[in-house]
Amino acid sequence: GLAITSSNATSHRIWKDANGKLNIGPTSNTDAFVIDLNGKVGIGTTSPAELLHVEGSNATINVRESGAATVKMRAGSVGRIGTYSDNDFSIVSNSTDRVRIKSDGKVGINTTSPDQLLHINTGSVAAGNDNFALRIQNPTSVTDARIGIAFAVNANTGNNWKGAAIQASNNGSSGEGHLTFGSVLNNSFTEHV
Repeated sequence: GLAITSSNATSHRIWKDANGKLNIGPTSNTDAFVIDLNGKVGIGTTSPAELLHVEGSNATINVRESGAATVKMRAGSVGRIGTYSDNDFSIVSNSTDRVRIKSDGKVGINTTSPDQLLHINTGSVAAGNDNFALRIQNPTSVTDARIGIAFAVNANTGNNWKGAAIQASNNGSSGEGHLTFGSVLNNSFTEHV
């Protein structure tokens, strides 16, 4: 191998190990950077499992544009990906923003300017055409199988919340549903309409 030294007490080395892997790193951290025979790159590991494998305590990949967003992918007790700066975060497909999360937490689907906590924009649809922006499904097809949306009006969680709800119920024969409106007390729905 090749050793690179300076006045610093820690030297760096470039060497090929007994398994043919190329290693680059300080003598104190032999798995700092590894390229295996399959072209997989390991940072913090001598056994990369993917094309790029980063491993360590709170392992983080940091991408930053000078003067703009800092995007990080971090593994810890909770996996995280997003901006760690006062910038929006987008999920993109086919070079188009599909989901935009604003720096204030508002989420837009098919819009880059959400003005509510969740804003779904279906785009232009001709009059008279069905235009379902959201589908909530209960795959159980028995009589009175329900699916709904709840509106909690206190900070309670678990079975102790109060509010209102809209539910759809399966009629049990053709599978068509009907809507019911009602109140919720301690997680129990009472139909009113």
